[in-house]
Amino acid sequence: MFDEIREVKEVLLYLEKRGLVLSYQKAKKGLLSWNTHGLDFKMRQPKKYEIFQFRLTGKYRAFASIKNHDGKKVLVIHKISDHQDS
Repeated sequence: MFDEIREVKEVLLYLEKRGLVLSYQKAKKGLLSWNTHGLDFKMRQPKKYEIFQFRLTGKYRAFASIKNHDGKKVLVIHKISDHQDS
């Protein structure tokens, strides 16, 4: 599906502040190896915006979009949410 995963700087700060770095790294590794069991990786509604989400923990979700960069499909993580605000 994609060749690489990148995140915006604000996402890394959010993860560090809330102690989610290990959960994020585990989810990232799972996505890159297509082991999405338990991540609940799916496209959000409305689908025309092509925004995807996946589970980091029971409380936190990551939101991303797929971009083309140098012939590769890159999943860009642009937001982490505690899934009570979307």
